Amino acid sequence: MTSELRQPGSLGLSAARQVWSMPELVGIIASNAEQSTLGRLARVNKTISNVALARLYRTVSTNFYDLIKILSPTKLTPDHGLSFTRPVKETDWTRFLRYTKYVNGLVLEKVDASAEIFCVMDATRPSEDIFPSLKSFSCDSVGRTNYLTKMIFHNRLTNLEIKAWEPPLRLLQNIRTIACSLQILRFTDKSLILDALTHAELICLLPAISSIVHIELPPTFFTTKIFDILAQKQHLRIVRIPKLDEWAHGAMRINYPDFEYGFRFPDSGFPTLEALIIADASPQPHRRISITSEFKSLHDLEVKLSGQPSYANVQKYFQVLTHGFTSLTRLVLDLSAKHETYNSEATFSMLEPLLSLSGLRSFYLANYKPMSLADRHIEQMSRSWPLLRNFCFPGRMFFEHTGLTLSALVPFIENCKFLEDLRLCIDASIKPPRELTDELIFPKHFKKLHLLDSTPGEVNDVAAYIADILPNETQLRYQSTESEMLRARMDKWRAISDLVDLIRKAKSRALRRG
Repeated sequence: MTSELRQPGSLGLSAARQVWSMPELVGIIASNAEQSTLGRLARVNKTISNVALARLYRTVSTNFYDLIKILSPTKLTPDHGLSFTRPVKETDWTRFLRYTKYVNGLVLEKVDASAEIFCVMDATRPSEDIFPSLKSFSCDSVGRTNYLTKMIFHNRLTNLEIKAWEPPLRLLQNIRTIACSLQILRFTDKSLILDALTHAELICLLPAISSIVHIELPPTFFTTKIFDILAQKQHLRIVRIPKLDEWAHGAMRINYPDFEYGFRFPDSGFPTLEALIIADASPQPHRRISITSEFKSLHDLEVKLSGQPSYANVQKYFQVLTHGFTSLTRLVLDLSAKHETYNSEATFSMLEPLLSLSGLRSFYLANYKPMSLADRHIEQMSRSWPLLRNFCFPGRMFFEHTGLTLSALVPFIENCKFLEDLRLCIDASIKPPRELTDELIFPKHFKKLHLLDSTPGEVNDVAAYIADILPNETQLRYQSTESEMLRARMDKWRAISDLVDLIRKAKSRALRRG
């Protein structure tokens, strides 16, 4: 009987083997292990080596050069950049391909695409794909040679993101070889200026990308011809320009090349479009957009108007938008609208067409020049958009021009029951015309009140008003700055915020004791 008993060591070994023989458990262990642990597992445990390697090299980014060293040792030289220290042999490629077959995503940043190693790899590489499982490739610059693209491009690549390239490389012609598999194509350098040859290449490329669902192009690439081609894509869900960090006005305005620009939305165009980001540098943007029917699938829209259009022209532009894009739930407006005065009635008149968007949940507006509304305008906007979750007006503001008071907060409490985030510029030094009642308080899910660029008022009065309408969990934000010019203003808001917290804590204690 005792001879049948297993020793403790053999019991542990048997249990370990049972664990490693279960693919589900192995997958869970590998998915939760750190990089260093995965490396050790790949080296010492042959049973799960493939699983550990697949997890370790699934996405290669900062460890890219470590992967290259598996092919051959490298060194950095002043004349040739990164180079191999010995000739690359066929056996080196056999070893290297054992690892690269696991790579699904490749993210390269600050890589010198003209370095000697890429020239050598291109010259010595085998005929088969080096990254056969690669689905996604992202690179800040592929340089001026096609060494990288020849190694990486294949007909299973679905996601391609490139910020920049340089002549003589004709990147778009290289992409045509993999057009049939691409679903996401992103050129993220917002400063790229379109030339005639690149325009012709893009016109040839886009019809070949039949499965495209997401495209991102620099603003100057969206010519009328390009936009018309995109309108016919049956699976395209997202069309956008790269995010613009700076205002494109005056001397900073992007110099659009001499192409025809315009956004035409035909009856049968963009059948699956859900999200759109567009930019127009014209002072008359309403003349360059046409929407012939409703686009009920479009829910997310961002618009940048950088041509300093008048309020009247922006109003006409909004009339066109709201006629066609009736189902918007998120609207972001980055404007450079100008008007001879800072008149709140003129501002509201410009925005009034947007009130028909009854399903709006998120609204963000920024303008390069000061603009303001009155409390009564906020009342109308909150009634028109009862489903609001996020509201920001304006994103950039000069506090001396605002006409809103603390009473502007009340319509959001009354009309927007789902509100979570509110950003508003007010003048708290003006006595609020509306008195508060016990029922006026934001809902518990209201997360943040941002009063950035707002003018503070008398500390006790303002703090009492705000504390009365904010739930205990809601954050109160105000502008923080080190500017000596605004130091007194910020100190006053800090005092108001501290007092709001004290009042809310006192109320909580009173409720507990009651």
